[in-house]
Amino acid sequence: MSEVARISTDEAMFSAVPVLLGFHPADSVVIVSLMNEQGRCGMTCRFDLSHFLADPRATMEQIADVMGRNGAMGCIVIFYGHEIDPRAEEFLVAAGLTVNRVLATGNDPHQVMPELQRQMAEKGRAVLSSREQLQNSVAHQRGVPMAELDVLHASLGTILERDYLLCKALPHAKELLPAFIRACQATPDTHPQAVDLLAVTALLAHRDGDGALALVALDRAQAIQPHHRLAGLASYSLSVGLSPDDLDQLLDIEDLDEFNGFPDPLPLWQAAGELVR
Repeated sequence: MSEVARISTDEAMFSAVPVLLGFHPADSVVIVSLMNEQGRCGMTCRFDLSHFLADPRATMEQIADVMGRNGAMGCIVIFYGHEIDPRAEEFLVAAGLTVNRVLATGNDPHQVMPELQRQMAEKGRAVLSSREQLQNSVAHQRGVPMAELDVLHASLGTILERDYLLCKALPHAKELLPAFIRACQATPDTHPQAVDLLAVTALLAHRDGDGALALVALDRAQAIQPHHRLAGLASYSLSVGLSPDDLDQLLDIEDLDEFNGFPDPLPLWQAAGELVR
């Protein structure tokens, strides 16, 4: 998630990170971009601590490149479950990104500020206890009920039908995302539409500003089918820091004449969304 708060103290930053990520990080390095002099938070990235320690230069250079292209004026680096490693600031600055603060804290969850919790609730979400719990939110769960699931799967039946659904759904990402999440839970990995469903869900999550949810949906999609084109495109868009708003320009339905005559899939998903709320 991005741009949810202006952070002025270290404790406020610790309270904000779980909202920015969607879960409480542990054994991680988190980098929060700052978009102006007042400290408005933008893109937030998290790496496993082991990933950073294995190649700190490459990790920080990648972050600096993505955040720099998204207009970051600076950043805050936070180590979870590890003392401050000065190489993080060294390599970020060498790559051209200003480091405003470097912080370190333990793995115990920090209390989330009430105003940030309200913002999560408005999206129909809650801060989860761990990344594993976030992964479980889009994992197949036996016995999860989902009305008209076969009909919803049919709206992903061909590549054109899937892309039409994506283009129609993207402007309504916030409204429709709960239905797509429930469908992911109700769909086993072996289903023919599972990967398309997960890829569309990831792009809707990205459009809604929830990059963490998008990544775990893509993790499952690419574990099922590593070379799936839409999942690969979605993964690439996240890795290069494509902003949620930019997705609208990439998927402009008015430019897609081949969809003329297709039945509108939105009412099906909107009805499903009402049922899962």
